[in-house]
Amino acid sequence: MNKTILLPFLIAVVSWNWDQIYSHPLNIEKRSTTLRWETPCSRDTSDSLPPMVIPVEQALRAMSVKSTLQKDAAIVLKKNYIPVLGRRLTNSFLITNLETADMEGLNLVEESDNMQTACKNNNISTILLNEYRLLSTLAVFLEKVLEDEVYFEHSELYDLMAPVQDKLYELMCDLHTTLYTILHVTIENHVTRDVMNTDLRSLSEDRSSRYYRDYVIYSKNIQYLNHLSAKFLNLTTSS
Repeated sequence: MNKTILLPFLIAVVSWNWDQIYSHPLNIEKRSTTLRWETPCSRDTSDSLPPMVIPVEQALRAMSVKSTLQKDAAIVLKKNYIPVLGRRLTNSFLITNLETADMEGLNLVEESDNMQTACKNNNISTILLNEYRLLSTLAVFLEKVLEDEVYFEHSELYDLMAPVQDKLYELMCDLHTTLYTILHVTIENHVTRDVMNTDLRSLSEDRSSRYYRDYVIYSKNIQYLNHLSAKFLNLTTSS
């Protein structure tokens, strides 16, 4: 469906195919080809990576710290949606319900726990591959939130959103490196943008619904990264 979008730094109004507008809102031409979660360290996965000499337990502790840092950035952003820092959501009853609302495709804590239960031998490679998939899923949702902020909100909260995304990729880079160079396993299949369904994506132009959607996404982000930080520490005793 073609929609007319006024780009922030252009005078002309241009027509885009909305379904083809994806990541990297400040670098539009790369949107349809770049899946940042496939190469979170900004390198080609086909490159030969040198083996790491640090123990996996040390890597897990470092990732626990980075999980907490990403979660903290998301908490700061979320506070700017509601009083007293923000005004995007003001109904206290609604805010309370959104805190525990479910979202299709984003049941990250549950999926993390399910894999832990299914992996009876506690195979750390299998567990961490699953966590990378879940972090990639979160990255897809955050990408859409940031994109909509640029095009529909004149980047009002961009300076708070960008660190949430950047810290996620810092964590994913560490996990990616741990998988490839410490555990010597390969990520065979990456997630696609299809993990975020069309109905959720279509909320972009309905401001209230988009605010609800984004608030739930950040709630899920915070819950999962809090869970993941603790999980990384627990794995240090079983690896």
